Amino acid sequence: MVPKTGRGSGQITIKVENFLPDNVPTFYSDAVTILHTANEFILSFLQTEFPLAASKEELEKIELLRRKCVTQVVVSPAQAEALIKALDENMKKYVAEYRNPEDYDEPEN
Repeated sequence: MVPKTGRGSGQITIKVENFLPDNVPTFYSDAVTILHTANEFILSFLQTEFPLAASKEELEKIELLRRKCVTQVVVSPAQAEALIKALDENMKKYVAEYRNPEDYDEPEN
């Protein structure tokens, strides 16, 4: 995206460069929740905390799995729409390269 400023023929084009600093933390997320208001979308990326169970009996006693929010991202509706489009395009490329479309399971919420 190249923002343009000014009016008429006096427009100025400013290039935008995306970069990833070395110190940006990376998290694995196995779930996401999405909320919205009139002005923003809030994406909460979650990580399931699986308990350790040494036996089937211990596993059967587990009543609840917790999902910890590892990061939240707030974006404008326009940016959310662009994100959806980019995810859709990338998923199509992913499926074409790595998966048979019939094998794709719908994620659970």
